[in-house]
Amino acid sequence: MRYILTMLVMLPLLVTAAESAGSLTLDPAEMERARRQVFGGAGVRATYEDTPAPANPVVPAQSSEVVRWQAAFAAAGTDLMPVLLLALLQDMNPTVPMAANVEAYAEALALHRKAAAGNTDACIQLADAFRVGYLNSGIKLPYSEQLAEFVLRRGGIVPVKSYPPK
Repeated sequence: MRYILTMLVMLPLLVTAAESAGSLTLDPAEMERARRQVFGGAGVRATYEDTPAPANPVVPAQSSEVVRWQAAFAAAGTDLMPVLLLALLQDMNPTVPMAANVEAYAEALALHRKAAAGNTDACIQLADAFRVGYLNSGIKLPYSEQLAEFVLRRGGIVPVKSYPPK
């Protein structure tokens, strides 16, 4: 009964929103962009700090970016991993030079190291970053649902899809 009353109250609001918005979307990337716009840059998870959107636009990852990230992640625990990862991040972020943003790059490296070690929180944070295409610091990452799922599995989390696969 409570559900029915809630829906009756919400129905006029939904109709008004649909009429004024023009169109609605269930695209996860577009929904995340809208959430960030509404909440002033805040991430979806409460563990994220509020950060501004990155200066460079989010675009789907090129296969070369995904392959380079996979190579860096596969080298976890070696001296090669930070070199490969930082080289990729620097190439993807030409407007965010490493020399002027040392802390942001160090945080990205630390997050990747923790995720590679299977830290659940780090894996969730990194998966969320892949789903929006950048870290909280504004550093761009490959925008990839497949990498997000891979990292979640690394942390022992079975990804749940809330929308049908394409």
